[in-house]
Amino acid sequence: MRHLAHLVGLSPETAFRLYEDFNFLLMLALLVWKGGPLLRSRFQECSKSIRLAIDEAHRLSEDARKRLVEVEKRWAQLDSAIAAMQAAAEEQMENEEKALAAQTAEETRRIWGYAQLEMDNVARRARHELKVFAADLAVSLARQSMRIDESIDQELIQGFTNQLEHRQATASTTTEVSVQAAKV
Repeated sequence: MRHLAHLVGLSPETAFRLYEDFNFLLMLALLVWKGGPLLRSRFQECSKSIRLAIDEAHRLSEDARKRLVEVEKRWAQLDSAIAAMQAAAEEQMENEEKALAAQTAEETRRIWGYAQLEMDNVARRARHELKVFAADLAVSLARQSMRIDESIDQELIQGFTNQLEHRQATASTTTEVSVQAAKV
């Protein structure tokens, strides 16, 4: 190395550095010459796999976007379906409320009619009981004012039986006359 440095006219240290740089460039050229195609193919494979990965990511992103649009459509349909169900439920509740109100009004009328009927029956019974009470009171007052003893009682019974006998005799005479008139 010193001898080479002396021939070139450089200091041994500079010649060493120059030789070292030359060796580096020579190795680099050898690597590029022999390893270049390998590195190029390797870099192309890496680029290709990266490109495929990017394309796959774009495809997956597009699929995800499509799914998102589809999900949003479903959500919109679900929202409209839920709104329709709510509207139907509210309408059904209103109809049930109206039916219940009508049924309650009918039940109220029926109960009112039954109450009126019961009040009329109670009033009728009260009038009847009042009449019975008044009749009993009248009979009781009549008994107290008449004071019928045994002989008056016998006379009243005898008068009643005489009236009955007289009516029977009159009825049989009228019947005999009508029978004779019918024969003629």
